[in-house]
Amino acid sequence: MSPAQRTFALVGGALGLACVVGTLKVFVLEPASAPAPPPRAAAPQTAPSPLPAEPEAPESGEGLRSAPPPPDLAAAVDSFLAHVKVAPFPRPREVLAEARGGRLDPVDYRTKLEKALRHRGGPREGAELLLGMGDDSEVLRFQTAYALSKRLDDEAVDLLLERLPSADPRVRPQLVFALRGSPRKDVEQAFVSLYTTDEDPAVRAQAAFVIGERGDRLDPLLLERARQQARDDLRADDRTRMRAGMDVLGTPPLGDDDRRLLEGIVARDGNEARRLAALQALAMAKVPAAELAPLLRSVAQDPRSGPKLRAAAEAILSSLERPPDPRADEDDDG
Repeated sequence: MSPAQRTFALVGGALGLACVVGTLKVFVLEPASAPAPPPRAAAPQTAPSPLPAEPEAPESGEGLRSAPPPPDLAAAVDSFLAHVKVAPFPRPREVLAEARGGRLDPVDYRTKLEKALRHRGGPREGAELLLGMGDDSEVLRFQTAYALSKRLDDEAVDLLLERLPSADPRVRPQLVFALRGSPRKDVEQAFVSLYTTDEDPAVRAQAAFVIGERGDRLDPLLLERARQQARDDLRADDRTRMRAGMDVLGTPPLGDDDRRLLEGIVARDGNEARRLAALQALAMAKVPAAELAPLLRSVAQDPRSGPKLRAAAEAILSSLERPPDPRADEDDDG
């Protein structure tokens, strides 16, 4: 075969192959597409239905007002209210007058006075009332101070602090007690100052009680200053000073040195009242009774122990030696 014939044959073969591939692509590789769906008919346009009309609001509120009561009923109500007399709540001085006249016992007086201070008089009027109660009984003064301590405000506190140094000696202890209701720091400083420097034993004793009542809420430096005085008071022969020292030293937390001091007094001191005060201070400071058991047994067997001290020691020991209540275990199991 000549070169020209060979070239012609190759070109013809290529053209034939191209025709075969094109035919396969049309009829095998590309499936026929589905006929397009006929166009939908347009939906008929309908006009929207009109909304129901809102009812018109009645003019001038007609139809909304309730019918007036019958004239005879309205007149009867007015007549009744006209004859009802509401007495105003009495002022603090009027409540005190009732107590002075014997129409109120001390507890009822305090309750009614608290309401009067809240509704009519105010704390300042209560403070002025207490300042002028030198001629009243100590019971009434205490109840007044107790009620006032629950209603104090800054104005009343300022008045009490200002008048305390020069007030009637008979009311000064109650003024201190009334101030116990104030959380102010200057009041706490006044308590410690009164306890450590005031010349009136009753005022000092009342300040010591409030210090012990506040406990560890006091500033530690102020509390330590009070404890220094309390150690001397507990060693004094005066029972009022002993009790003041007990109130302050019994304030938790109790330091190791003060605990040793109190335990030594309970074990060896020759003054019965001082030993009892020291034991009470240990109890107030929440020293565990189990830790005091050896000391308590020694006190109970000591022939120098008086009846009150021995009874106190034996009572604490009996509470330790009492068998546990089985009902408590049953409750726990339940």
